[in-house]
Amino acid sequence: LAPNLTIDTPAANTSAQAGVTLTGSCETGLNIDFTGDLLSSLTVMCSGGTYSQSVFFSAGNGTKSISASQTDGVGNVTLLSRNFIRDTVAPAITQTTLAYPYYSNTNSVTFGG
Repeated sequence: LAPNLTIDTPAANTSAQAGVTLTGSCETGLNIDFTGDLLSSLTVMCSGGTYSQSVFFSAGNGTKSISASQTDGVGNVTLLSRNFIRDTVAPAITQTTLAYPYYSNTNSVTFGG
């Protein structure tokens, strides 16, 4: 029987700038190997049946595939993969309806973009 391993959070296709903190359940006493589009692969020991591990994406924006796996003593493997989106580009805001200098007697201005 393969080890019980889950990735509970964050949800697939979550956007982040540098990385995410993965949480889930695991089989106590077995290592969890994290691989994929990471700065570096890493291994942590499952303790108490759950884990919370920060992982950092490799360079470049776009889809990053991260895998978590556990292997028991007889070679049964559980391998899970989840995609995340590395996005380090701030959204663009443009001023489309106001000319400088713009004076108004209201307390708000609307921007679009």
